Amino acid sequence: ALLERPTVIPGLEGYLEAFFALDADRHWSEAGAGMIPFQSIRAYADAYGFDGPGEFDRLFRLIRALDADYVRTINKRD
Repeated sequence: ALLERPTVIPGLEGYLEAFFALDADRHWSEAGAGMIPFQSIRAYADAYGFDGPGEFDRLFRLIRALDADYVRTINKRD
């Protein structure tokens, strides 16, 4: 399993850390995993200084892309 471990593009580690931290805010229902709420991403950005030009937009887009794939994969398995 470790041989198939994905690599993270240098410079994007902080976004992956944000995704894992925000996972706790995910909504779950009988239908499966829901998306991480916008408000959670906004609060994370404010708390961790993603406030430069375009930084929140980049954080939001990357979290949403990771999250969409995660939700699709998790809900497909269930």
